[in-house]
Amino acid sequence: PTPHYAHIPLAVTPENLKLSKLSHARKVSCDIETLIKAARFLGQKVMDKQDYEHKHDFWQHLFDIWDLNRVPKMEKQKIMY
Repeated sequence: PTPHYAHIPLAVTPENLKLSKLSHARKVSCDIETLIKAARFLGQKVMDKQDYEHKHDFWQHLFDIWDLNRVPKMEKQKIMY
């Protein structure tokens, strides 16, 4: 089957620089708190950190509730870090 594609907003700094190694963006950790922030950046309604016992629980919940229509329709979205 043909895969479905979608565009997501580009995360940029307050100065409008793309988050990347070239712009010296900090390394992103893969803890539940950061995953929750990323999901919310993409418009998803995830629960709070204490509601997930393990990362697996977070990923399962995100898989169950993912809604592409909630992803912001903008080219860029500023992120404060």
